[in-house]
Amino acid sequence: MDSENTALNVLEIELLKQAAQAVPIINAHLPFLRVLNREKTGVGMYINFTYFQPPNEMPLIVPATRTLHSNFIVQMPPLKFGLSHEFVVEDGKIILLELVANGEEWNGDISDFVLIELTNWVRYPSPSKADSLF
Repeated sequence: MDSENTALNVLEIELLKQAAQAVPIINAHLPFLRVLNREKTGVGMYINFTYFQPPNEMPLIVPATRTLHSNFIVQMPPLKFGLSHEFVVEDGKIILLELVANGEEWNGDISDFVLIELTNWVRYPSPSKADSLF
């Protein structure tokens, strides 16, 4: 594990706020989330979370096991193609944030960043559904 620090950084907080727009119950988790560790991989980073003194009746994220994606990328220098990300939820709690550089190496340093919404996504049907379109 690369670094130990319990405070969430600005990037982690902003990505959680974006995730909360799609899954509002995340807002109830924010005050209790702490970073257990950050592990740099050379092309990304794993941020493992823990909860600090959550209430006994804290609402859980449903479904309890899932990944949360968004249509935002994180753009920051020196990355040309930014970072993609996803949250992992287990037992109704956020346990992990994975950051991945899109096609380039990244040393894990977080500098000034901008969240860019990918508005021109094209979703194609799965191959089995595509056959029925023709």
